[in-house]
Amino acid sequence: MLHLFTDVAFSFPFQQRMHSASTAERVKALAIESSDAETFLQQLDKLRTIYDDYKKLLEETIPLAEKNLNQRLADESQKEQTFDDVSFMFSSPSQFCMQNCRQ
Repeated sequence: MLHLFTDVAFSFPFQQRMHSASTAERVKALAIESSDAETFLQQLDKLRTIYDDYKKLLEETIPLAEKNLNQRLADESQKEQTFDDVSFMFSSPSQFCMQNCRQ
């Protein structure tokens, strides 16, 4: 009986050490996974800001730039038409007067 007690008494600390080692390995593995997850989340945050900028470009900046471009093209066309009218008036005043002046 004494022999059985000593075997149990000596095997219990061994089992505890094995269990502790196993737990330490699991904690280490979880720490690595946690670190990987944190890195992944940081990358997602960076991508989110890039996506937000891209979305703003598509929804706000580009349409506003197109609107401004179209307005400037329309203004330029109107100025060109006015310039053509004035040029015609000065290049041939008699023809201009015949077409536009009332006698």
